[in-house]
Amino acid sequence: EILRDTADTVDVFCPQDPDTLALVGCYYTWNAAMKACPEGWQLPNQSNWKTLVNQISWTAPWGILETVCNTNSLTYNSIQGNDVYGLNITPSGTCNSITKKIIFGGSAEFWTSTALNESFHGIAVFSFINDNLKTDSYTEHSAFKSVRCLKR
Repeated sequence: EILRDTADTVDVFCPQDPDTLALVGCYYTWNAAMKACPEGWQLPNQSNWKTLVNQISWTAPWGILETVCNTNSLTYNSIQGNDVYGLNITPSGTCNSITKKIIFGGSAEFWTSTALNESFHGIAVFSFINDNLKTDSYTEHSAFKSVRCLKR
């Protein structure tokens, strides 16, 4: 199911192409991301992402992304995540907030609920090039990023 907050259509960008939409979903500003999760779910904070990666690392010392995504199928026009954790993280990249152009740069960037200040908020960045997760990254709240929700 694709999450959308219809009250904030300016803060949500969903690709028009059905294949791209099915592949990467919608992109949200931080304000829209904070409202995107359905009842009983929440936007994870940076610590939640670190905990997830630590848990996976115990069972997958050969590489986090090899476990959370079938890296053999990673191409930018046909990306299919497939993993035992149900994460199915694909390199959805980011979306330019002005041009609405999706930039597939070998990463997946997810909003977190963590705030640095009123202008910059935390993101969790999975790098498919370096096979790592960086959770100490921050970006402007007006940027478009992906959303994953955590069950409360």
